[in-house]
Amino acid sequence: MLEELSNEINAEDAAIWYVEQGQPRLIVKTITPSIKALITGCSLKLIFGRKDDYLCVGVKIIDIPDAPLIISKVQHKSEEHNALECSLKNGQFDIFLINEMNVLEARGQIEISKKDALDVLNFINEISTAYVGTYKKEMEYVHDCFLVSIDSEAKKMYPNACKISIIEIETEVENWNTNKIYFCGENETYNFSINNEREGETFESEIASALVSVFPYTLYKNPKVKIGNDVRELTDILSYYEFGSFLIETKDVSVINSGYERNKTRRILGIQKQVKTAIKQMEGAVKAFMEGCKIYTRNNEEIEINRTVIPHCIILITEFIHDGDWSEIEEMIFEVNNKTGAFFQILDLREFIKILKASSSDARIIDANLLLRWKEMIKKHTIHIRGEYKV
Repeated sequence: MLEELSNEINAEDAAIWYVEQGQPRLIVKTITPSIKALITGCSLKLIFGRKDDYLCVGVKIIDIPDAPLIISKVQHKSEEHNALECSLKNGQFDIFLINEMNVLEARGQIEISKKDALDVLNFINEISTAYVGTYKKEMEYVHDCFLVSIDSEAKKMYPNACKISIIEIETEVENWNTNKIYFCGENETYNFSINNEREGETFESEIASALVSVFPYTLYKNPKVKIGNDVRELTDILSYYEFGSFLIETKDVSVINSGYERNKTRRILGIQKQVKTAIKQMEGAVKAFMEGCKIYTRNNEEIEINRTVIPHCIILITEFIHDGDWSEIEEMIFEVNNKTGAFFQILDLREFIKILKASSSDARIIDANLLLRWKEMIKKHTIHIRGEYKV
C-alpha cells in the first residue's frame, strides 16, 4: 500500500488520499501557493458525492475568495474507504500537505463537528457498499458529474455531465507544523521551509533543490556578472552541461506577506507584474551572458561556461493562472525571443517539475523537452502551454 501510494503521489499533479497508518489522515498534494494559504489560515472544506455505487471525495481550498481550488477524485480502494470512515467517526485526524516536488511541507490537525461527521456518514449510506476495484472508464464521467455539482463553471468544460447529490462540510485546521527541507549538492546545501516570510528566497532554494541531482557540479544560485566595472547578480539560478545552459529567473506569488484575500483578477495582475519585471531582468542577463561577460559564483570564483550554445531563459513562477489577458506579456516574450535569439519561455513550478520527471534527471532530455515546448509556443504564438513530455 505504501509503495503504491508513493507511486501515485509521484504521478499526480494534484490529488487527495484518505489513508490509515496507525491513525487516520488526509494527504493532499497541491500547489505551493495553496499550501501557504492553508498554513496561514484559509478555509478548507471537505466534499463528498455519490453516484450509484461510486463514492466521490474532494477538498475545496479557499485560497482565492472567488476562485477556490478544488481537488477531487472517485475513490475506489477499500483501504481508502476504511480510512475515510475511521476519520469521520473520530472527528479528528491529521492532514499532510505535499508540494509539486513531492516534498512533505506541512502537517496539521483537522477537526469536524459530530453533526457534520454524522451527516456525511448518513449521506454516504453504508460505505461498505461503495465500489471497490480497478479504475473503470465510466468513473471519468462520474468524476465530471461530481465537478459540475461542486462548481457551476465546470459545466462549460463537461457539458454532458449531470448534477449529483453532494455534501460539503466545514473544517477547523490547527496545530500546523512545517518542515525544513535540505538538499545536499556538491557545491552547496539548499534548504527551504514553506513558512519562511522571505518567500522569494524560499522559491529560489526550492528550484535549486529540484535541480541539484541533474547538475551536481554546475548549479549556481545567485551567480554574479561583471559588466564594465560593475558587478551585479546575473540571475537567480544558473546551470549548464556540455551542450546547453539554463538561466532561471524566479518570481514567487506572495501569500504569507500579502495574504490570500486577493480576488482572482488581482492575483493575476500581481503575477503579470512580476513576470514583466522578470522578462526585463532576463533580457539583461542573457545579453551579458552571450556577450561573454565574466560570471562568478557567490564566492567570487569564475565560472567557465560554453557561450556558443543558445541558452534557455526560463521565467519560473509558482503559479500560472491562464485566465485573464496575457497578450502584452506574450508580445514581450516574442519580442525578446527575436531580439536576443535565446529560448525565452514562462513556466510555473508544476510544469517545470513535470519536465524534470519526464526527463529522468537527464540534462540532455530536459534540454530537448524545453526546446520542444519552446517550438510549440512559437508555432501557436501563445505562452499558454501545458505539455506531455518525452522520456
